Amino acid sequence: MDRDLLAFARRVIALRKEHSASGGRILRGTVIPGTSFKDIVWLSPEGGEADDALWHFAEARSLGFLLGGDAGELFYSQGGQQELDNGFIVLMNAYHEEVPFKLPEEAMGKAWDVVLDTARTDPETGHYQAAATYPLA
Repeated sequence: MDRDLLAFARRVIALRKEHSASGGRILRGTVIPGTSFKDIVWLSPEGGEADDALWHFAEARSLGFLLGGDAGELFYSQGGQQELDNGFIVLMNAYHEEVPFKLPEEAMGKAWDVVLDTARTDPETGHYQAAATYPLA
């Protein structure tokens, strides 16, 4: 068995178990009642929200999405506790070269930490400010 793949799978499973923002709800991309943010925001590599043009662009090879953990104040665990969490950005690149992916503006998060990168066997932990560019391989 590939040890790197096993370590990666364990890390993904641990992240999913640790963070309520990663699952359990159907995400529709609509504004959550009582808030000013969406349950999921699809991102373009240019740093903004993906629009219809990106969804219909056959040559698009990169996109991302943002899950807002603070939306958890509206969701409750089986024990009745609010499920507040960190926000997450997931970036995906199917292009054969590295893509400079501009992170969202500060309104969606002031800073982001890299916790997993599938293009690197030993990912460097990085800290990126809002609107910074991430080298997405």
